[in-house]
Amino acid sequence: MFLYFIPGRTTGPEVPDKLMQCPFGGLDPIVRPVIANGPGGSAGAILCDKSSADIAGYYPDRQEWAKVNDKLWIGWEKSQRPKAASLQRARMLAGHPVKIGDDVWMVPAARRFNFDTGSPMWCDTLPKKMTYLDGQWQYAEVVDRYRRLWDIGSTWWDQVYNAVAESGTKLLTYPEAAELAVEALSFNYRVWHEELSLLGAIDENVVTEILHAVIDVPTYDAWVQKKSEEAQAMQGGLSS
Repeated sequence: MFLYFIPGRTTGPEVPDKLMQCPFGGLDPIVRPVIANGPGGSAGAILCDKSSADIAGYYPDRQEWAKVNDKLWIGWEKSQRPKAASLQRARMLAGHPVKIGDDVWMVPAARRFNFDTGSPMWCDTLPKKMTYLDGQWQYAEVVDRYRRLWDIGSTWWDQVYNAVAESGTKLLTYPEAAELAVEALSFNYRVWHEELSLLGAIDENVVTEILHAVIDVPTYDAWVQKKSEEAQAMQGGLSS
């Protein structure tokens, strides 16, 4: 679990915009004052989840701290480097396991492939709103909380299709793709740019694997592999 130090206030600190973006969603936070000589030498307050109450405080001999900006530092125990399991949100979306750094993370899938017709057809599997219409409850649009994940999946799907089709459409740069990958991962984990950077978790291959997981490429690849093996087996049977 990460610790967050907010300089300048020792009680009831205002949570910086950076924390409001993502990491504190679903936490039961506690605040521990640091009267003086915190990270960077200033007083302030440390925020973390109550599950980490035993490490909530400033203990420089056993902690590592990194400055994000003048309003925020991020820290962790040297002997307890944050792991994916400790950063999970209360509600995890189903998806695909992806090895990121030294850990395995569950990347949420925005869409899934279905092969009931014998051909790959994608379907939307994100949580949806319900509306009462014509005397019965019916599915409506994706709930607001996950709408952005659907948009990320749509963007990456277009990128993959355009790359294969050589359509001439401008493709995303690596930094742009990395932004999407981090945002997608944040739907299942309390992480953002800084946390993943500190963990040394992001590289070009990981970015692609994360975004492929969002659009269910592993399922499609497994289906293609199965079809290839079936075709080879059939060909072998015919030639024997």
